[in-house]
Amino acid sequence: MSNSKIEALKDIEKSKYLFFSLPRKLRDNKEIIFAVMHKNEFPYQNAYLFKQLSKKIRGDKDIVLAFVKIDGRLINYASEELRKDLDVILAAVNQNGLALRYLLPEFTTDRKIVLVAVKQNGLAILEASIDFRGDREIVSAAVKQEASAINYALEELKKDKNFILKLVKEDFYILEYISEFKNDKEIALAAVEKKGIALVYFSDIIKNDSEIVFSAIQQNISAIQYASKELKANKDFMLKVIQLNG
Repeated sequence: MSNSKIEALKDIEKSKYLFFSLPRKLRDNKEIIFAVMHKNEFPYQNAYLFKQLSKKIRGDKDIVLAFVKIDGRLINYASEELRKDLDVILAAVNQNGLALRYLLPEFTTDRKIVLVAVKQNGLAILEASIDFRGDREIVSAAVKQEASAINYALEELKKDKNFILKLVKEDFYILEYISEFKNDKEIALAAVEKKGIALVYFSDIIKNDSEIVFSAIQQNISAIQYASKELKANKDFMLKVIQLNG
Protein backbone atom coordinates (compact mmCIF):
# COMPACT_ATOMS: atom_id res chain seq x y z
CA MET A 1 0.00 0.00 0.00
CA SER A 2 1.30 3.44 -0.92
CA ASN A 3 2.21 5.60 2.05
CA SER A 4 3.41 8.72 0.28
CA LYS A 5 2.03 11.02 -2.36
CA ILE A 6 4.81 10.16 -4.82
CA GLU A 7 4.21 6.43 -4.43
CA ALA A 8 0.46 6.91 -4.72
CA LEU A 9 0.78 8.91 -7.94
CA LYS A 10 3.01 6.20 -9.44
CA ASP A 11 0.51 3.52 -8.46
CA ILE A 12 -2.41 5.47 -9.90
CA GLU A 13 -0.51 5.87 -13.15
CA LYS A 14 -0.53 2.06 -13.32
CA SER A 15 -4.14 1.66 -12.16
CA LYS A 16 -6.55 4.40 -11.13
CA TYR A 17 -8.52 1.89 -9.06
CA LEU A 18 -5.71 1.75 -6.51
CA PHE A 19 -6.96 5.14 -5.31
CA PHE A 20 -9.72 3.46 -3.33
CA SER A 21 -7.25 1.42 -1.29
CA LEU A 22 -5.13 4.42 -0.31
CA PRO A 23 -5.10 5.69 3.29
CA ARG A 24 -7.67 8.45 3.90
CA LYS A 25 -4.96 11.10 4.13
CA LEU A 26 -3.82 10.34 0.58
CA ARG A 27 -7.38 10.06 -0.72
CA ASP A 28 -7.85 13.61 0.54
CA ASN A 29 -4.86 14.86 -1.41
CA LYS A 30 -5.98 17.18 -4.20
CA GLU A 31 -3.13 16.34 -6.56
CA ILE A 32 -3.92 12.65 -6.28
CA ILE A 33 -7.63 13.25 -6.80
CA PHE A 34 -6.96 15.29 -9.93
CA ALA A 35 -4.64 12.55 -11.21
CA VAL A 36 -7.47 10.02 -10.91
CA MET A 37 -9.90 12.41 -12.58
CA HIS A 38 -7.64 12.78 -15.57
CA LYS A 39 -7.31 9.00 -15.85
CA ASN A 40 -11.07 8.55 -16.00
CA GLU A 41 -12.44 8.37 -19.53
CA PHE A 42 -16.15 8.81 -18.85
CA PRO A 43 -18.19 11.28 -16.76
CA TYR A 44 -19.90 8.52 -14.77
CA GLN A 45 -16.49 7.40 -13.50
CA ASN A 46 -15.80 10.84 -12.08
CA ALA A 47 -19.31 10.94 -10.65
CA TYR A 48 -18.57 7.74 -8.75
CA LEU A 49 -15.20 9.12 -7.64
CA PHE A 50 -16.71 12.34 -6.32
CA LYS A 51 -19.31 10.48 -4.29
CA GLN A 52 -16.54 8.48 -2.60
CA LEU A 53 -14.61 11.54 -1.49
CA SER A 54 -14.71 12.66 2.12
CA LYS A 55 -17.02 15.43 3.30
CA LYS A 56 -13.94 17.55 3.85
CA ILE A 57 -12.89 17.30 0.21
CA ARG A 58 -16.44 17.82 -1.04
CA GLY A 59 -16.18 21.13 0.73
CA ASP A 60 -13.09 22.17 -1.22
CA LYS A 61 -14.10 24.71 -3.86
CA ASP A 62 -11.37 23.83 -6.36
CA ILE A 63 -12.28 20.17 -6.23
CA VAL A 64 -16.02 20.76 -6.44
CA LEU A 65 -15.67 23.20 -9.34
CA ALA A 66 -13.60 20.68 -11.26
CA PHE A 67 -16.21 17.96 -10.77
CA VAL A 68 -19.33 20.03 -11.52
CA LYS A 69 -17.70 21.22 -14.74
CA ILE A 70 -17.71 17.55 -15.75
CA ASP A 71 -21.18 16.77 -14.41
CA GLY A 72 -23.21 19.64 -13.03
CA ARG A 73 -25.54 17.31 -11.14
CA LEU A 74 -22.73 16.49 -8.73
CA ILE A 75 -23.49 19.74 -6.94
CA ASN A 76 -26.00 17.59 -5.08
CA TYR A 77 -23.08 15.94 -3.25
CA ALA A 78 -21.10 19.09 -2.50
CA SER A 79 -20.94 20.54 0.99
CA GLU A 80 -23.85 22.68 2.15
CA GLU A 81 -21.65 25.76 1.99
CA LEU A 82 -20.60 25.16 -1.61
CA ARG A 83 -24.15 24.39 -2.67
CA LYS A 84 -24.77 28.04 -1.83
CA ASP A 85 -21.70 29.29 -3.69
CA LEU A 86 -22.65 31.22 -6.84
CA ASP A 87 -19.50 30.23 -8.75
CA VAL A 88 -20.21 26.54 -8.12
CA ILE A 89 -23.91 26.90 -8.92
CA LEU A 90 -23.29 28.70 -12.22
CA ALA A 91 -20.60 26.19 -13.22
CA ALA A 92 -23.02 23.35 -12.50
CA VAL A 93 -25.98 24.68 -14.50
CA ASN A 94 -23.70 25.84 -17.30
CA GLN A 95 -22.49 22.25 -17.68
CA ASN A 96 -25.94 20.71 -17.32
CA GLY A 97 -29.04 22.87 -17.10
CA LEU A 98 -30.90 20.04 -15.39
CA ALA A 99 -28.56 20.46 -12.43
CA LEU A 100 -31.12 23.08 -11.46
CA ARG A 101 -33.04 20.15 -9.98
CA TYR A 102 -30.30 19.65 -7.39
CA LEU A 103 -29.98 23.22 -6.23
CA LEU A 104 -31.27 24.43 -2.92
CA PRO A 105 -34.84 25.76 -3.41
CA GLU A 106 -33.91 29.42 -2.98
CA PHE A 107 -31.67 29.26 -6.07
CA THR A 108 -34.36 27.92 -8.43
CA THR A 109 -36.01 31.33 -8.11
CA ASP A 110 -32.86 33.21 -9.09
CA ARG A 111 -33.42 34.58 -12.59
CA LYS A 112 -29.74 34.76 -13.53
CA ILE A 113 -29.19 31.12 -12.60
CA VAL A 114 -32.35 29.94 -14.36
CA LEU A 115 -31.40 31.81 -17.54
CA VAL A 116 -28.01 30.10 -17.65
CA ALA A 117 -29.67 26.74 -17.03
CA VAL A 118 -32.29 27.00 -19.80
CA LYS A 119 -29.70 28.21 -22.28
CA GLN A 120 -27.85 24.96 -21.67
CA ASN A 121 -30.96 22.76 -21.60
CA GLY A 122 -34.34 24.22 -22.44
CA LEU A 123 -36.15 21.61 -20.39
CA ALA A 124 -34.49 22.98 -17.27
CA ILE A 125 -37.48 25.34 -17.17
CA LEU A 126 -39.30 22.41 -15.56
CA GLU A 127 -36.93 22.59 -12.59
CA ALA A 128 -37.26 26.34 -12.08
CA SER A 129 -39.89 28.25 -10.19
CA ILE A 130 -43.19 28.12 -12.09
CA ASP A 131 -43.13 31.93 -12.17
CA PHE A 132 -40.54 31.80 -14.94
CA ARG A 133 -42.94 30.05 -17.31
CA GLY A 134 -44.44 33.42 -18.03
CA ASP A 135 -41.10 35.18 -18.39
CA ARG A 136 -40.59 35.99 -22.07
CA GLU A 137 -36.79 36.02 -21.98
CA ILE A 138 -36.57 32.77 -20.02
CA VAL A 139 -39.08 30.98 -22.24
CA SER A 140 -37.43 32.31 -25.42
CA ALA A 141 -34.02 31.08 -24.27
CA ALA A 142 -35.47 27.70 -23.32
CA VAL A 143 -37.27 27.28 -26.66
CA LYS A 144 -34.20 28.34 -28.61
CA GLN A 145 -32.30 25.46 -27.01
CA GLU A 146 -35.18 22.94 -27.04
CA ALA A 147 -38.31 23.65 -29.07
CA SER A 148 -40.52 21.40 -26.93
CA ALA A 149 -39.95 23.71 -23.97
CA ILE A 150 -42.79 25.82 -25.36
CA ASN A 151 -45.09 23.16 -23.90
CA TYR A 152 -44.29 24.46 -20.43
CA ALA A 153 -44.86 28.15 -21.07
CA LEU A 154 -47.95 29.74 -19.58
CA GLU A 155 -51.03 29.57 -21.82
CA GLU A 156 -51.09 33.35 -22.16
CA LEU A 157 -47.65 33.25 -23.76
CA LYS A 158 -48.54 30.38 -26.06
CA LYS A 159 -51.53 32.39 -27.28
CA ASP A 160 -49.56 35.62 -27.71
CA LYS A 161 -49.22 35.94 -31.48
CA ASN A 162 -46.38 38.48 -31.42
CA PHE A 163 -44.39 36.31 -29.03
CA ILE A 164 -44.95 33.16 -31.10
CA LEU A 165 -44.14 35.02 -34.31
CA LYS A 166 -40.79 36.05 -32.88
CA LEU A 167 -40.04 32.48 -31.80
CA VAL A 168 -41.04 31.04 -35.17
CA LYS A 169 -38.61 33.36 -36.91
CA GLU A 170 -35.84 31.91 -34.74
CA ASP A 171 -36.90 28.24 -34.75
CA PHE A 172 -39.88 26.97 -36.72
CA TYR A 173 -39.80 23.61 -34.91
CA ILE A 174 -41.93 25.06 -32.10
CA LEU A 175 -44.85 24.73 -34.53
CA GLU A 176 -44.80 21.02 -33.80
CA TYR A 177 -45.86 21.78 -30.23
CA ILE A 178 -48.49 24.49 -30.67
CA SER A 179 -51.80 24.35 -32.52
CA GLU A 180 -53.27 27.81 -32.02
CA PHE A 181 -51.78 29.32 -35.18
CA LYS A 182 -52.06 26.58 -37.80
CA ASN A 183 -54.38 28.81 -39.85
CA ASP A 184 -52.46 32.03 -39.31
CA LYS A 185 -51.15 33.39 -42.61
CA GLU A 186 -48.66 35.84 -41.10
CA ILE A 187 -47.02 33.20 -38.94
CA ALA A 188 -47.07 30.69 -41.78
CA LEU A 189 -45.36 33.13 -44.13
CA ALA A 190 -42.69 33.95 -41.54
CA ALA A 191 -42.07 30.26 -40.96
CA VAL A 192 -41.79 29.15 -44.58
CA GLU A 193 -39.59 32.10 -45.52
CA LYS A 194 -37.21 30.80 -42.86
CA LYS A 195 -37.62 27.10 -43.69
CA GLY A 196 -39.82 26.04 -46.55
CA ILE A 197 -40.57 22.63 -45.08
CA ALA A 198 -42.24 24.37 -42.11
CA LEU A 199 -45.31 24.21 -44.34
CA VAL A 200 -45.91 20.72 -43.00
CA TYR A 201 -47.06 22.13 -39.65
CA PHE A 202 -49.91 24.21 -41.05
CA SER A 203 -53.52 23.51 -41.92
CA ASP A 204 -54.95 22.46 -45.27
CA ILE A 205 -56.13 26.04 -45.73
CA ILE A 206 -52.54 27.32 -45.54
CA LYS A 207 -51.29 24.49 -47.74
CA ASN A 208 -53.74 25.67 -50.36
CA ASP A 209 -52.63 29.30 -50.19
CA SER A 210 -50.63 29.94 -53.36
CA GLU A 211 -48.62 32.84 -51.90
CA ILE A 212 -47.49 30.93 -48.83
CA VAL A 213 -46.82 27.68 -50.65
CA PHE A 214 -44.85 29.42 -53.37
CA SER A 215 -42.75 31.20 -50.73
CA ALA A 216 -42.10 27.84 -49.11
CA ILE A 217 -41.02 26.30 -52.41
CA GLN A 218 -38.78 29.29 -53.15
CA GLN A 219 -36.99 28.60 -49.88
CA ASN A 220 -36.88 24.82 -50.34
CA ILE A 221 -38.17 23.00 -53.41
CA SER A 222 -38.94 19.98 -51.22
CA ALA A 223 -41.81 21.94 -49.67
CA ILE A 224 -43.88 21.17 -52.75
CA GLN A 225 -44.73 17.79 -51.25
CA TYR A 226 -46.83 19.58 -48.62
CA ALA A 227 -48.80 21.69 -51.08
CA SER A 228 -52.48 20.88 -51.53
CA LYS A 229 -53.65 18.62 -54.35
CA GLU A 230 -55.48 21.60 -55.79
CA LEU A 231 -52.29 23.64 -56.11
CA LYS A 232 -50.35 20.73 -57.54
CA ALA A 233 -53.08 20.39 -60.16
CA ASN A 234 -53.02 24.11 -60.96
CA LYS A 235 -51.10 24.51 -64.24
CA ASP A 236 -50.33 28.19 -63.76
CA PHE A 237 -49.00 27.61 -60.26
CA MET A 238 -46.88 24.63 -61.28
CA LEU A 239 -45.47 26.57 -64.23
CA LYS A 240 -44.22 29.23 -61.80
CA VAL A 241 -42.64 26.47 -59.71
CA ILE A 242 -40.90 24.97 -62.75
CA GLN A 243 -39.57 28.39 -63.71
CA LEU A 244 -37.84 28.65 -60.34
CA ASN A 245 -35.32 26.11 -61.56
CA GLY A 246 -34.83 27.84 -64.88
